[in-house]
Amino acid sequence: RKLRRLAGWLRLGFDVQNYIDSQPPSAHVGQATLPQRQGAYGYWDDHPLATGCYLPVADYLAERCAALIELVPDVSVFYLNYRLIARSLQDGFNWVTALHQSNIALDAWTMDADKPEAVEALPLLLSAGVDLITTNTPQAMQKLIAQYL
Repeated sequence: RKLRRLAGWLRLGFDVQNYIDSQPPSAHVGQATLPQRQGAYGYWDDHPLATGCYLPVADYLAERCAALIELVPDVSVFYLNYRLIARSLQDGFNWVTALHQSNIALDAWTMDADKPEAVEALPLLLSAGVDLITTNTPQAMQKLIAQYL
């Protein structure tokens, strides 16, 4: 909030990995240590809403998304692991649609052209409307994206 007051022109981003993920923290070597438990919906999520299946999965994800939006006022971009986006789409929730309603862009990270799982997920994420893709293989990823546009 202080950064927003000091530099209102600055576009703020928010990586939600410490709040919800489709993989355990151990999958991200040297990075996240949260969330610490797998919730009732199968996502890694320490939020009380994840302690039991009280809602359809898509509604649970919509609630989590809405709560995360509130954490960083005027955020411009959400950064989500591409696996979380793909799994959420399979569960009936589109982060892009929800975030766009609040004028927030979605960046899918880290989609590298040498990772078969990322290449397989690419058409799904593009059709969902992902705004940005973070990659370590930009030229190869650009060629792959061109095949679907």
